[in-house]
This record gives sequence, structure tokens and C-alpha cells, in this order.
Amino acid sequence: MTVSESLKTAQDLDARDQLAKFRDRFHFDAAAKYYLDGNSLGRPPKRAIETVTHLVKKEWGEDLITSWGHWQKLPIEVGNLLAGEILGAREGEVLVADSTTTNLYKALRAAKSLLLANGGRCVQVITEADNFPTDLYLTADLARELEVPWKTIRTTSAVGMDLEELRGLLSVGPSLVCLSHVSYKSGAKVDMKLVNELAAVSESIVVWDLSHSVGSTEVNLNADGVLFAVGCTYKYLNGGPGAPAFIYVNNEVVDSVETPIKGWFSQRDQFEMESTYSPRPGIGKFSNGTPNIIGTYLVREGASLIAEAGLANLAEKGRGLGDFFVGLFDERLKGMGFTLESPREPLMRGSHVTLGHQNARKLVPALIERGVVPDFRTPDLIRFGFASSYVSYSDLYSAVEIVGDVAAKLA
Repeated sequence: MTVSESLKTAQDLDARDQLAKFRDRFHFDAAAKYYLDGNSLGRPPKRAIETVTHLVKKEWGEDLITSWGHWQKLPIEVGNLLAGEILGAREGEVLVADSTTTNLYKALRAAKSLLLANGGRCVQVITEADNFPTDLYLTADLARELEVPWKTIRTTSAVGMDLEELRGLLSVGPSLVCLSHVSYKSGAKVDMKLVNELAAVSESIVVWDLSHSVGSTEVNLNADGVLFAVGCTYKYLNGGPGAPAFIYVNNEVVDSVETPIKGWFSQRDQFEMESTYSPRPGIGKFSNGTPNIIGTYLVREGASLIAEAGLANLAEKGRGLGDFFVGLFDERLKGMGFTLESPREPLMRGSHVTLGHQNARKLVPALIERGVVPDFRTPDLIRFGFASSYVSYSDLYSAVEIVGDVAAKLA
């Protein structure tokens, strides 16, 4: 395909894009003209700015402490929004609170308590060798706590995690497993339903990290048999920097597990100020301290936009954007020292594509100066994220042209 043909294809795809109207619902800055880092921090919805202004002026400024009557309900209310429209879960299974790290700690310990209940055992802790650093740190720590082996599974950029290696490890016995639905490096996607079925055979439990899939990729927690999951909200959900994360615990097990952090917001009769702890029923037991009210409101605005656009629509466009980008890579970048470090098959990929280049560390700041914003990951990777609610095919065409130009000048 020629350069002019690629441009014409991008323009035709944009003209048929049913999600194009959502682009105007976000705040744009002229400097970041081609923002392809929504897989790290999403753009702000315009409604988010209005919501914060109202919160500060009215709910905090005028109503003051009386606003806690509805503020304290927000973590579960916004959790229900995520559950029903975005995560394929039921009401009362998702709580918006704390950081992803804190929620992963809570989920892993809750899964451990379920695995060890009634004389059960855990023979090992398993994760991916290329998992996000936090996931590696926490699972290694848990393995030391349990005094069991910590096993890591091989991954490749073309297919992601080695499922046969996982199958072999699970055959050893009941294990605690922590996996990312979409790899933060390569974008490779794991079949959650298949993995949960494999785990069930050995009575193992999987805790899922959805940080790089929620809001961009189809997720069906109940249908896929997920018991525990966590994720952040500042990427494709556009909740803003430092936005509170979420934790999901399946209703079938939530009252059978323990929470490792016992704070007063998880106390059954919170304002009785009892000295003896008794947990709230359901997902509320995973509350800790005072929730981030501003952040939770912002998550609501971002998630509402995603729900309105429809996750299936966003995921379909994300695959289309990824395929178009890979095609542009083949035409424009393949012979310039770039390598494709993501699966080619769209159903095996989330909504970002990673390229390798020996000058990646220098390329990224040079691209940002030209208005193309991806992000760098060690040692030599550049991630390009496709937030379907505001990224166009023409954005990708223009961005790749600039990538090729910048790479040629740095050669």
C-alpha cells in the first residue's frame, strides 16, 4: 500500500467510525497532538472538570460534612457501574478504593485464606516472568510468607504466556496464581476462562490484574469464573492521575474470605466505634480508611463515558486500530530497525502495540517534541496505546509518519 493509499484508508475508516463522536467529549491539548499513551494515563473527560468544580464549590464548600451522607456510598456505587457495564460482574462485587498495589495485596491474601480454609494447602505461588513489577514483588513476598516455591512462567511477545508451562505447574497441586489479563509490555492477552478452568482442576485460585485491559478489552468476570481481580482506573477508564483502583471479589466467596487490612470503613457498625472488629458483609469488608472522594467522582465520569460508548464497540475499534498500526509498521517502519513486540493476531492482543528499537530511549522524548506521545519501557521498547474513545485512524497514520522521520534522523 502506498503512502497516499494508507492515508485514504485512514480517512475512510474515520468516516465510518461510530465512536468518533466521543472524541469531542475529552479535553485536548495542542502540544500532545497524537496522544498514544492512554494505556498509561487517559485523557481527561470534559465532564470530569465540571464535576470537580461542583464538588469543591458545592458539596465541600457549602454542604461540608453533611455530604458524607452520599460520599461514603460512592465506592460501591461506582463499583456497581464498573461491574455491570465494563467488567461483566454483579452488583456488590466491585469496590473502588485504594491503589492497585493495596488491592492486589488484599486480593492475594483473601485468595490465600480461601485456599487454606478447612485444612487446605498451597503448594506454590505462580506468576508470569514478565508480569508488572508490583505483581512480581507481592507474589514473591507471599511465597516467602507461605514458605512455598515462587514459580514464574515464560512469556514471548508473539503469544504471551506459555499456557503449556502453566498447565504443567498446576498439575503439581493447589496453587495461588497471579496473572495479568493483558501484558503491560507486549499487550498479549490471556484467555481468562481457559486459565480458570485449568486452575479449577487442581483446586488452584487465580487473582487477575486487569489494569491494561479494563475499559478497552472485553472482560466477563462472572462468565469466565473469576473469583478475584483488581485493576487501575487511570488508563483506559480515564479516571485521572492517582485515581483509586478497584477490587472485585465474587459474591460466591466474599463472605468466606478474610481481608488482611481491617480499617474502620470495613467495620460492620462503623459509627458505633467498637473496639472489637466485625467485618461488613460483602465487598464492603475490603474498604479500609476514608475513600478518595474526588478521585472516585472522576472514575465515575470516565467509566460512564466508556459504558455509554459500549465496551464491545471500543474493543472492536481497538483491534482495528491495532491492525492498522501493525500494517503501517510493515509498510513504513519494519526496515528501520524496529521490531514488532506484540502479537499480530488481534484477538490475542489488548489495545496497545509495542515496538522494539535499539534507540528507543532516545526516540521517545524526540517523538514527544514532535507531538507524538507513546511511552518507553526498558530496555528498548516503545508502547503505543489506542484509546478507542478518542484516538482516530488518521492519528495513527500521522504518528507513524513522524516516527519514521524521527528514527531516520537519529540513525
